[in-house]
Amino acid sequence: MKKQISGLALLIASSLALGCSGTKNNPLGDALGDVCPGLKCKTIASAGGSLTGVAEFDAFFTSVVDFDAQANILQASVQASLGELAAAAGAEVGATMDVTANNIVAKINGGFDGSIDGKIKIDYQPAECHVSAQASLQAAAKCDATVDPGMASVKCSGTCEASASAMASCSGNATLQCTGTAPSFSCDGSCTGECDVSAGAACSGECSGTCEVMAAADCDGEFTASTDQGAAAGSGTCKVRTGGTCSGTCKGSCDLKAGGTCSGECKGQCTYTAPMGGCTGGAQASCSASANATVDCKGECKGDVEPPMVKADCDASVKAQAKFQAECTPPSVKLTYALKAGGSASASATAQADFDARMHAFGQAYAKLVANAAKLKLVGDAGVGILDAASGAVKGGLRSVASGNASVAVKFQAACAVTELGTAVDMINTAAGKVSASATATASITGAITS
Repeated sequence: MKKQISGLALLIASSLALGCSGTKNNPLGDALGDVCPGLKCKTIASAGGSLTGVAEFDAFFTSVVDFDAQANILQASVQASLGELAAAAGAEVGATMDVTANNIVAKINGGFDGSIDGKIKIDYQPAECHVSAQASLQAAAKCDATVDPGMASVKCSGTCEASASAMASCSGNATLQCTGTAPSFSCDGSCTGECDVSAGAACSGECSGTCEVMAAADCDGEFTASTDQGAAAGSGTCKVRTGGTCSGTCKGSCDLKAGGTCSGECKGQCTYTAPMGGCTGGAQASCSASANATVDCKGECKGDVEPPMVKADCDASVKAQAKFQAECTPPSVKLTYALKAGGSASASATAQADFDARMHAFGQAYAKLVANAAKLKLVGDAGVGILDAASGAVKGGLRSVASGNASVAVKFQAACAVTELGTAVDMINTAAGKVSASATATASITGAITS
């Protein structure tokens, strides 16, 4: 019995009849094989993204394959992070991500089996996702030959990084900033890492020196009353526990993992507005776009990337590749919690140290989950774009090529690719389901922590 083929395929087959040659290979069903022997339809399963030999269409099918791969990679990464969170929280790993996430949420809501008063607090900056402008430009040029990667640039809605020598100023609504060792260790911006407060100062991070407090009740750790005659009554020093905060004056070192103001000497990385003449001393230069603005970028972009303008058939795939190539870094996190009096974690110094170590591991695993959530958002958005293209620009473009003046082989494969769009849509929807499930699991953990 002969297979049914689309009206478009029959039309193309008849238009190709005079140019067909070779041996019969049954493409697009027996009927088309009779007209065009020697040509065989390529499929995503057999050829990956290289179905047509036309750059913009192969870029689209490649993006479909890459979207599926990204969904699988992120699903595995989320499952691994959930496993680490479960181990730290003492929760059972379930058969699905949702079950595991729900078990972890139960531990969070239960104060980790009654070990803490109230809920744990995790302070962190949003995960930073870096997109290489050059990689995005190369993807655009590969799809659209009119794009010159040496001349073009992307639009970055966040911060564009480049070497100090390549960026002495910023154009438009952007500010030139420097990140590196602060001049004379005096940071007028945001200090990330060690802040030396030997002379004593407030610490919004982790105080690893001596924390001077006015009363024992202000100590989140081990309190020692002051014996100095001139000291205020009831005051003393506090050895801040892991996960605790110094509510008094920190003398020694203040670790600003999430960045912050350093009134002492910033021994970590300082991000500050560039002085006249730009960044010096090997500092990393970057242009930071103001709100609702973008900056032209040829380096690394932290934020949303808008690739250069390309032909309609390329738009979705080029934007998708920029999102697929993004690297999202886990943020530094700071955990704050109060041990419950009489709870198992406060039963002894050993029990407290063990619980603190578990909470440290919990924080590190959660940081990975935050990075996963950021990448899931990018990849999910990419999936929406290529799904729209499948029924819009790409489908229309393939039909145009199939009925146009291209070579016999190109017209034939374009007609075949139209029929393969159904497979592409199925792949996109399946991958989108994995992305959605991963995002739901990560959101449930964040919801439990922030509620």
